[in-house]
Amino acid sequence: MPTPHLEPVVMPRPAAPDCYSAIIADHVVDAIVITGVDGLVEWANPAFTTLTGYTMSEAAGRKPGDLLQGQDTDGEEVRRISAALRDRRRIRSEILNYTKAGAAYWVELNIAPVFDAQGVHTHFISVERDVTERMSLQRDMQRALDAEQRRKEERRLLFETTEWLYTAESQEELLSVIGRCMRLLIPEADGQLFLYSNSRDALVLATTWGDRAAPDHIEPSDCWSLRKGRAYGYGTNLVDFPCNHVGETQPQPYLCIPITASGDTIGLVHLGFRRPAADRAGGCDLRAVLDARRELALLCAEQISLALANARLRDQLRDQSVRDPLTGLMNRRWFLDAMRKEIARSAMADRPMSLISIDVDHFKQFNDNHGHDAGDTVLREVGRAMADFFTGGLFPCRIGGEEFVVLAPDTDRERAFQRADGFRAIVAEMTIRYLGDMLPRTTLSAGVAAFPADATTSQALMTQADNALYAAKRGGRNRVHRVDDVETGRKDG
Repeated sequence: MPTPHLEPVVMPRPAAPDCYSAIIADHVVDAIVITGVDGLVEWANPAFTTLTGYTMSEAAGRKPGDLLQGQDTDGEEVRRISAALRDRRRIRSEILNYTKAGAAYWVELNIAPVFDAQGVHTHFISVERDVTERMSLQRDMQRALDAEQRRKEERRLLFETTEWLYTAESQEELLSVIGRCMRLLIPEADGQLFLYSNSRDALVLATTWGDRAAPDHIEPSDCWSLRKGRAYGYGTNLVDFPCNHVGETQPQPYLCIPITASGDTIGLVHLGFRRPAADRAGGCDLRAVLDARRELALLCAEQISLALANARLRDQLRDQSVRDPLTGLMNRRWFLDAMRKEIARSAMADRPMSLISIDVDHFKQFNDNHGHDAGDTVLREVGRAMADFFTGGLFPCRIGGEEFVVLAPDTDRERAFQRADGFRAIVAEMTIRYLGDMLPRTTLSAGVAAFPADATTSQALMTQADNALYAAKRGGRNRVHRVDDVETGRKDG
């Protein structure tokens, strides 16, 4: 039935409301209420009782709003209606009301002022039509539209996230991207990413997002998803057991998703959902949010898996390009780049930096007498000893043949000299075997130069350290010289 179009009505004060009631009750299914100028109910038709549950006697002398409005009624809409009544003007509204039994329902409300023949305001007449079904359909449609809009936003965010994940240049940068993007993609959840340690006996916390505290490591057996080899959601199953790593007596719903690469599990994503998440889902309960986000979380985990695998491959390739394959030390390429950066940093911070140049004594003669395989054995052992000895911010490198260097940031010449001489003494006492036979004793010669005391450029610093090395060889080998010990000469070999 179409909604009545109510304009201000001129009518005498009703003398016999029962007459009006009988006529209207036969023809109108909408609730009709007549109030005085004070807003108190004077008459209501039977449809009002059918709609609200209040009889005429229960409503008489009370304001409709006091009877029908409840906790979820829009306060702003109530104020808009009140303002219209004060101004004696017509108003149309859609508002949430409550029946006598407490059931919520929506009405389309039309209120008009009533004036007598002399233009005196005498009453208000309101017509209320139940539009609960229509509003429900509208809400369902709006939720569907909102859900589709969220899916579009999620797809766009996922696409952008994928781009960022695959352009990260290192695993450290990738972890930063993961944390930031996951916060945007699934804002209802706090999360953590754990990665297996090299020994694979534990998973170490790699990055977090949100406010929830997380352990710095967990055991593989602590998580049901790792045991099952698939995603595990707590809070949606008929039978649920929390993972040991969650650490709460009654944990809120969460998802655990294994991270795999090339068929191998390399880590775990944990998503713990918060109670305010229901707001994001348009009033749905938290389990509905968990179900709705599960597919997105699985897509995110898949992209994270691929990105981590690619990052590890890039790191391996990069490491291979800057690491000496024989000794495992950093190579000449890495050294030259690192030295330029360290000189610039030392100059800016006004800090010393030293360079130690090291050469295995009589190495060419050793190769001629014992063969290149035995020579490689010596170089490997020297490299291993350098990696063990030069730690704490010192960087040993093999730059070619039997030539090694140590980059020593924040180290003055005297301290670098002491370190170099300590290493020389260790090598002189080393026992090296090849094919079961003991090789002749290996000794080293070394030269030390410092920035900025001895040189202010990388090339000049290398030259000064080499000059000190040559002086050590001329002095009898198995010794270390500083730049100030140098007398001009050439390398003996």
